[in-house]
Amino acid sequence: MATLDSYPRKHSDAEAALKGRPVKKIGYQTWVERTEAGDIALRHFATRVMTFHQDNSVTLDAKGFRSKSTRERLDDCVPRPYRIFQKKSLWWYGTFDGDPIPFFDGLVIDGVTGKPLNGPTTEEVKADLQAKKAIEKRIKKYVDGYIDMLVTEQVEVPSNGDCWTCLGLVTDFSSGEVVDDGDHLLSHMDENYYVPSLAINAMREAGFRPAGIQIMLGLRPDSDMMGGTSVHVQTVRRSLMKYMRKRLIK
Repeated sequence: MATLDSYPRKHSDAEAALKGRPVKKIGYQTWVERTEAGDIALRHFATRVMTFHQDNSVTLDAKGFRSKSTRERLDDCVPRPYRIFQKKSLWWYGTFDGDPIPFFDGLVIDGVTGKPLNGPTTEEVKADLQAKKAIEKRIKKYVDGYIDMLVTEQVEVPSNGDCWTCLGLVTDFSSGEVVDDGDHLLSHMDENYYVPSLAINAMREAGFRPAGIQIMLGLRPDSDMMGGTSVHVQTVRRSLMKYMRKRLIK
């Protein structure tokens, strides 16, 4: 069974673990293997999550995976006192008594000292987190207002009078692709403009089909308004929050 000290933390450690072989298993579902570029990668299951470079820098790249086992294996291989830990559903890199930075795929560290070699400064991280909290607060306020308008039947059914971007009628001049960014959503929040097709888009992106959307939003063929007491409030709220966070919180 592998121990913490048996996991490599820099290129020379990984080289020693290989013992001249192209690949060597060093732990549960964990291998070190030489790459095409001559570096040495740490593979966890089928994914190369770390690359040990010959200059002793190390690239951490979980390829979007955020499982407990992936984080623990990455944490095993970073120089102490640095750690990779989870707090409030986010991964962080740093020391427990210092100022950690949010973990991101492509993070490069010094394999000897553990010091990050790329990424934002502590001040930039704090400013970014504050900005995200402010946007999150605005989104919640807007969605709360949208739900109130829906429940009291003050939202019209979608029509050509809606925001053209929400209707998918705005395209990029050069590519011809439909514009789907968050800029126009900021103006909707500023104006408390509860665009009817916005809820439709959110429910569609959440995986609902037309019949399900009709039920969830209280759409009725005999009314020009949607909503009322039949609205599935929690499902609609969750779908709207997810839709807007995806476009406004990077």
